[in-house]
Amino acid sequence: MFTDYLGGVMVDVPFDKRLLNAEWQFAYGDLRDVTDPDDPRWYDVGLPHSFGIPYFMDTQFYVGKGTYSRQIDVAPSEIGMFHALEFMGVFQDALVLVNGIEAGRHLGG
Repeated sequence: MFTDYLGGVMVDVPFDKRLLNAEWQFAYGDLRDVTDPDDPRWYDVGLPHSFGIPYFMDTQFYVGKGTYSRQIDVAPSEIGMFHALEFMGVFQDALVLVNGIEAGRHLGG
């Protein structure tokens, strides 16, 4: 349970917390408009993830944009309910899109 402020009244709201670190895809560059999960530019990754892995022993480090994608299934009974995503760490500028619509942004390190 967590406490939420609804209609001027504090109420306890049940919630379900799921770890979503598995089944992500990553691509170098801005691939926001690429919706085909079989596009060869996507790599299967888990979180946490770094642009430099698995090449962390290399003398050069990738500098540029990267795109992460993940499908999150919502049960029919949960449609229309409040859903929150929490990322425990992002680097520099992170733009979060849900179904192509901006849901949040983090600027900084």
